[in-house]
Amino acid sequence: MPGGVGGKAREGFPIPISPIVGMNAFSSAVLALSLFEGAYISEVFRAGILSVPRGQWEAAYSSGLNSFEVYRFVVLPQAVRNIIPPLTSQAISLIKDSALVSTIAIYDLTMRGQAIVAETFLAFEIWFTVAAIYLAITISLSALVSVLENRFRNEPVWSG
Repeated sequence: MPGGVGGKAREGFPIPISPIVGMNAFSSAVLALSLFEGAYISEVFRAGILSVPRGQWEAAYSSGLNSFEVYRFVVLPQAVRNIIPPLTSQAISLIKDSALVSTIAIYDLTMRGQAIVAETFLAFEIWFTVAAIYLAITISLSALVSVLENRFRNEPVWSG
């Protein structure tokens, strides 16, 4: 009985919740990670918007801007500076949390590493490579965010 309650979940086959919603393993993984990370990311955006001082909102409204213009020209440009660092942290956390999908039979990088180690017995070499790949992903993401933070910094960048 593939994919049922007592069966082995494989890519393309329903997993134990299949009698209710009929989802395969990949769809379940995407849904779970989306809901999990979406909750944290929405809180990051909420906190970033609320970090803009009340006086900025009042000044924007008193100058005749409507709600859309207040958010577009006053609130969001200031909030982005506060949103970028925790949003980066959540993106890196998502990369690490993606290893959790291996529990529902989606092969991620770690699971592939385990399979190769089981076949070749080259544990050190494989785990070193897996760690290097994760490190490259997180360092490139951190570098991208560093560029964004420098772009949104308050002081102007002078060349020369």
